[in-house]
Amino acid sequence: ASGSGASGSGAAEVPVSPNGKSRGAALVPVPRHSPELLEAAHGLLDLAKQGKWQSLFKVLEERPLLVNLRPDVREFSALHQAAFLGDEVAVTTLVDVYGADPALLSRSGKTVVDVAKDQGHGELAARISRMVADPGGGLPTPEKLSKPEAHAVGCWPARESSSSFSSSSPDAKAAPAEAA
Repeated sequence: ASGSGASGSGAAEVPVSPNGKSRGAALVPVPRHSPELLEAAHGLLDLAKQGKWQSLFKVLEERPLLVNLRPDVREFSALHQAAFLGDEVAVTTLVDVYGADPALLSRSGKTVVDVAKDQGHGELAARISRMVADPGGGLPTPEKLSKPEAHAVGCWPARESSSSFSSSSPDAKAAPAEAA
């Protein structure tokens, strides 16, 4: 259970990569699993499954601790969904801006790299592999994300009206089936 950082007894824990090394403070730790938090996580994952990145990023602006939370009944985290859809901008934003852990495992034990490869997104898989190889390399800490300067220097995604984070054909591929 220590590899996924999102399952177990519900206690907060530091995300750990599959090789057992701590990913450090640059990543957002998985919070305790309260019913309200799990409901919010399901809502976030529904947005990811639909490729609604603008709405998802707005939620993460308000609730950044949701980024690495994958309820036990869900197959994918938000980052897995972005990799499944082949959305490099969403993957990069989730990791670089919101602290998503590229070493998280799916419910069935797949890495984000595995998911990208399985869907034929080889270049994206290679990019994610580099993110995993350089844990914390340039990733912002939760403290940095909360500072007003993050907005001033353009670290935050554009509002829904902007197209800078729009996914290319989010409906082009069906999202994977998973338990409700």
